[in-house]
Amino acid sequence: MNRYVFIWGLAFCLFQNIAFASDNATHKGRPIVCMDISQVSNQHSPNVLFHSLRDCLKKRDFWKAAKLNFAADLYGNYDALRVQGEPEKIAFNKLRLKAVKDIPINDYSTFQQTAEALLKDKKKKSDLCKLMTVIGKPDYHPNYIIDHAKQSPNTEVKVLSDKNSSLLWDRVLNNDAHCVES
Repeated sequence: MNRYVFIWGLAFCLFQNIAFASDNATHKGRPIVCMDISQVSNQHSPNVLFHSLRDCLKKRDFWKAAKLNFAADLYGNYDALRVQGEPEKIAFNKLRLKAVKDIPINDYSTFQQTAEALLKDKKKKSDLCKLMTVIGKPDYHPNYIIDHAKQSPNTEVKVLSDKNSSLLWDRVLNNDAHCVES
């Protein structure tokens, strides 16, 4: 856990000028609020998921936030595979950092502990993996990465074709999230 806090803290120091929409963010014209994982669709980008996670943290609903974090991580890892160029991981981490910015340290610590407990509970993680399998691979354009790349001169990104998208999604589920069927 200390490793993650250190990495997040270091990244926050390096990337303080974070491009992230206001707290009154919307998705398809509707405000982004703390949503249950069952409300997530494959059209919710990490940007939307992190806005929702932030609202959950403000409401101190740590279980919802932990589940949204799991989904955002999966989608962010998928985006990192389908976007070629340097900014994909940086753009994702900026979204994550902005989501937890200004969250009281005790709440942030509780959130991290809840996220760790979620991953350690085999039944809860298995249920979450099954749900994410049903929701499916992302079906949005990774604009948050493209927008980030535009901020850096001489940075080029290329979104790979959907030809191998199912293979990439399986790779994320199995290798990154360890959502393997027993």
